[in-house]
Amino acid sequence: MSVVANVLCSFASWVAYDGRSSRNGEIISESTDKAEMINSSVCVGYTGSLELAELVVLNLKEHVTGISDMKSDMVAQAIKLLLPNLKAPDGVFSDFLVTGINSSGLMASYTLDSVYTSLT
Repeated sequence: MSVVANVLCSFASWVAYDGRSSRNGEIISESTDKAEMINSSVCVGYTGSLELAELVVLNLKEHVTGISDMKSDMVAQAIKLLLPNLKAPDGVFSDFLVTGINSSGLMASYTLDSVYTSLT
């Protein structure tokens, strides 16, 4: 089981995660990063398939124009648009937590999953 937790208040947001990763039911690491700063004000955390999550983060950083200045709500929308285009194999899923300052200047968190790619 993978854990990514978010503590959010009006002036800050923190992301914490366990380091466990597994492949084919076998634990392969206890020190895997499960969150990454996308820019100076947005962090993306993830659970599920590490390969899919890392592919999403890589595509955000390399192919999304203006990502270095995007706010959390826009990064969440970018992930929502990326997921269907990555064509993950059947049975490969990831969940994403996007947190940081949004376009309104407020701290906010958004969750998405690769199955429904819904923004909540």
